Amino acid sequence: MTLTAAEVAFLASPTLGAIAATEPRSVKRMINIYRLLRAGLAPADRAAFTDPQRPVYPVVAILLAAATRADPTLLDEVIRLCTRWGDGQDGAFALPIEEPTLTAFGEALEEAAGFRGGAPLDPTSLTHWAALVRRYTFHPGANRDEGMTPPAEN
Repeated sequence: MTLTAAEVAFLASPTLGAIAATEPRSVKRMINIYRLLRAGLAPADRAAFTDPQRPVYPVVAILLAAATRADPTLLDEVIRLCTRWGDGQDGAFALPIEEPTLTAFGEALEEAAGFRGGAPLDPTSLTHWAALVRRYTFHPGANRDEGMTPPAEN
C-alpha cells in the first residue's frame, strides 16, 4: 500500500504538525495507525478515503492526531468540534474557541474542508470514521461494532 502524494503532503503539513504530538514515538504511532486503518479498508472504501474531490483522509488524520496525544479527552473534544463543523453552519467553522490546542484543531479542520472542496464531513460519516480511529487507537469508548461499514459519502 502506497500513500498518495496528497496524503503524504497533508500528513507532513505544518497544519497537522501543529496539532500532532511532538514526541517521535507518538508521531510514529500516529502514522503507523493511519497506515493500518487505511490498509484495513476494502478497496471501494479506500477509493472514497482518497477521493480527489472529497477525501476523508484529512479528517481521519486530524482525529488520529487528537487520539495519539497525551490528553485522553482531546479526541472527544475534536469530535465535538467536527460535529459542529458539519451541522449546516453554511460550511463555516466559526466557533468561539479559547483554548489554544482546540484553536489549532479548528484551523486544521478548515484546511481539511479545503481538501474536500469546502464540504464538511456529514455527522454519520464522522461517527463512522471516529469509531474506526477509536478502534485502531484503543481509545476509551471504542465499540467493536461501530465503524464496520462506512456510509456513502454525499
